[in-house]
Amino acid sequence: MSNVNIIVGPPGTGKTTTLLNLLDEYLGKGIRPKDVGYISFTVKAADEAKSRATERFGFRKDELPWFRTLHSLAFRWLRLDTKMIMKRNHYSQICEKLGIEYSGFMVMDEGVMLPGGYAGDRMLFQEGLARVRMLSLEEQYNRSTEDFSFSELSRLKSTLEAYKDSYSLMDFNDMLTLMLAEKNLPRFKVLFIDEAQDLSRLQWAVVHKLIANSEQVYIAGDDDQAIFAWAGADPDSFISMPGNVTTLAKSYRLPKAVHRLSEAVIRGISNRRPKAFSSRDEEGLVSFVSDISDIDMSQGDWLVLARNKYLLNPAEQLCEMEGFAYDSKDSPMRTDQAAAIRAYENLRAGKDITDDDRALIKKYGAKVDGTGPIWHEAFTRIGQDVKDYFIACLRRKESITKTPRIKLSTIHGAKGGEATNVVIYSDMSYKSFEEMTNDPDNELRVFYVAATRAKQNLFIIEPRTLNSFNWV
Repeated sequence: MSNVNIIVGPPGTGKTTTLLNLLDEYLGKGIRPKDVGYISFTVKAADEAKSRATERFGFRKDELPWFRTLHSLAFRWLRLDTKMIMKRNHYSQICEKLGIEYSGFMVMDEGVMLPGGYAGDRMLFQEGLARVRMLSLEEQYNRSTEDFSFSELSRLKSTLEAYKDSYSLMDFNDMLTLMLAEKNLPRFKVLFIDEAQDLSRLQWAVVHKLIANSEQVYIAGDDDQAIFAWAGADPDSFISMPGNVTTLAKSYRLPKAVHRLSEAVIRGISNRRPKAFSSRDEEGLVSFVSDISDIDMSQGDWLVLARNKYLLNPAEQLCEMEGFAYDSKDSPMRTDQAAAIRAYENLRAGKDITDDDRALIKKYGAKVDGTGPIWHEAFTRIGQDVKDYFIACLRRKESITKTPRIKLSTIHGAKGGEATNVVIYSDMSYKSFEEMTNDPDNELRVFYVAATRAKQNLFIIEPRTLNSFNWV
C-alpha cells in the first residue's frame, strides 16, 4: 500500500506532534481543510489537531468537518440526530423488562464501554464486545468467564435489537456498521489516523474503507501501548498493517533507567512490531520500595498508579494523613464541600460567584453575604474530618484551588499522562492475575505503559501477595 505511511511512536517520542507537523505541511501547501481527515481515538486529540489548525492558519472550526473520532465522523456523515442514540434510560428499560439488575454502564464517545458489576451491565458489555470484535455472540460468550448463561445473553441481545427497531434507535456500534454498508464515504486528499493501536476490529473495517478513498494516509500508534484489548481493541491489526514504516527514534520523556526497565518488560511480548528508540541523556532513577510511606512525596508532581482501583487506598490514606493535595475519582478535592469552600473564599475576597456557588455555600451552612468568618468556622455542615484534611493541606502550603500536584489513578485511566515522579503498585486483583496467566501480553503492555509515564523517577512498590506483576 504505497499511499499508507505508518508512524510508530514509542512513549514520549512525539507521535501526535509528528502528525500535527505533517498536518501543518499539507495545509501550508494549500490543501483545503475539508479535504483532510484527522481521526483520533480520543476527542481530546482530535480537538487538539483542530485547535492547532485554526490557530496557525486562521480557519474556523466549522471549516474542519472531519477532525473527529471515528464514531463522531459516522454520526456526522450519516446525518444522525442525538435523539436517535441509545441512552442509559433505554438500557434501564430493557433490563427492567428482563428482570436483570443494571447499574448504568458507561459508554464513552470513543465507543469504549466501562461496565458496572451487575448482570445487566456485564451482559450488555459482552454483547457490545461481540460486535466490535466482529464475532458471533456465542464466540464472544465462550471467550468470556461470565457466570450467566448463553441463553440469558442471547435473550438480552434479541430484546435489545427489538427495542432499537421499535423506537428507531441505535448505538455507537450500529453507526459503524451502517458506515460499512455505505457505498459513498468521505474522500480525503490526506487522512490521519492517531492512536491506531486502540481501534477495534470493527473500527479497522471502517478505517480500511476510508483508506481506499484517500490519496495519502498516515497511521500513527504504538502496539506496545495497546492496553484496551479487554474493551475490544485489536492491536494485531496495527501490527500487521502494511505500509511505509517510520519509527520515531528518541523519547523526550524517558530517562535511561526507566527506559532500560521498560524495555526489559516489553521484550516479553510474543507479537509486536520490533522498534528501537533511545532515551534522554539523564540517568533518572528506578527504585523498589516496600511501602508508599517510604517515599518522600512532599515536593514535586506525582502520578501513583495501580492495576486495580482498590489498591490505591493506602496512597489515599497517606495523602490525607500527611495533608498532601491529591486528585482521584474519590478525592476530597472533587467534592461539593471543596467547591463550596473555594466559592466561599472567592466571595470573601470580593470576587463574583455563580448562583450555583451560592447554593453550595448555603447547603453547607455558611452565609453568602461575604462578611462571614474564615471557611472552617463558617461551614457548620462540613464534617470535621474533611475540614481537618483541608487545613492540613493548607498548613503544608498545598493549594486547594489549583490542580493537585499528586494524582492517583488506575493504569488504564492514566494512559497518555506523565509525571516527574511515578509510583506503581505491583500487586493486582486475583481476576487480573488470572487474566495475566492466560494472556501475559496484555498485562505486559499495561505495566509497560505504567512505567513509561515517568519523566525522571520511578518507584515500584514491591508486592505483598502472590497476585502481582514480576518486573524482573
